[in-house]
Amino acid sequence: MSRTPEAEAGFGRLFGEDRIEALRKKEPQFEKDFNDLMITNVGTGPWSRGILTLQQLSISTLSLSAASGHFNQFEAHVRLALTKTGVPLHELRELLIHLTMYCGMPVGTEIHRIVRKVMRELGISGDMAATGDPTVADHNREMPGSV
Repeated sequence: MSRTPEAEAGFGRLFGEDRIEALRKKEPQFEKDFNDLMITNVGTGPWSRGILTLQQLSISTLSLSAASGHFNQFEAHVRLALTKTGVPLHELRELLIHLTMYCGMPVGTEIHRIVRKVMRELGISGDMAATGDPTVADHNREMPGSV
């Protein structure tokens, strides 16, 4: 399999042209086929089709990677969600709560640890009021469809 310029452009939009360039420079022949597969699938697959938003794809990927215990992938996608795809912090927080409920406390503890680590590395405060999080002031609002 050989990656196409279209695939590289799609992958680069999401992960940055520097990532493509780094792969080109350091890529051992042993990893080339795997990298071609990854770049082609990401660069021309669901992330580039424009049917789901990047935020929707991020939330879906975070959910799948957490639920399946792929925590290295989860960490990479937390970083992507906070820097590239525009997932709001309050939605990420709600996702963590939801995943904890459905995946269990051990997974919830681990994904919270990962998100705190990435936030520290990116210099993002955990102070939701300081970030203008709408759910802080409106936390007790009725859920849509509730009576």
